[in-house]
Amino acid sequence: MNEAWAAIVAAIAAGIFTIAVAYIGYRAGRRHTTDQATVEHGQWLRGQRQKAFATYLEAWDRAQLRIADIYKNLEEHTYPGNFHQHNWEKEMAEHMDSLLAETVALMPKLYEQLMLIVPEDMSGLVDTASEKLFALADRLRALALCALDAETVTARRNEYETAIDEAIASRAELFQASRKVLLAPPAPAS
Repeated sequence: MNEAWAAIVAAIAAGIFTIAVAYIGYRAGRRHTTDQATVEHGQWLRGQRQKAFATYLEAWDRAQLRIADIYKNLEEHTYPGNFHQHNWEKEMAEHMDSLLAETVALMPKLYEQLMLIVPEDMSGLVDTASEKLFALADRLRALALCALDAETVTARRNEYETAIDEAIASRAELFQASRKVLLAPPAPAS
């Protein structure tokens, strides 16, 4: 009888051991699959972020260069002889509004696309870069439409130049932060 009990206990122990090993194997396999899926999703997300950052920064650069070009040729854009004599101030304002609106037209859409995919801690940098670009366009408009006295023109020109420095600095900060995000390898969930 003792031998029978020993065989039964051994069979039960072997069964429990088999079930335990199977359970551990199942959990390990499941964990590996989950980790692999997390890493693959991280790689996909990094690729999407790279496209969004590249598209946004390229459009930002084009807009900033176009604003600089308008500034460089500001006298040509604001020459009263280009507009009707009786309405030249209003027409010039409409012309500048149209030029600058066209210059930054893509930015709101690209901003929204980028905000959908950036890490939460970077959203402030995206906001700042966008705000500074629009502020630069506003400063150029203020300079173009200001009174012709030298003091006002100098004040508006200084505001525009300050806006350039702030915009470029915010763009550089966003670029550096995006590099950190894009260069960080995806990690499995812990």
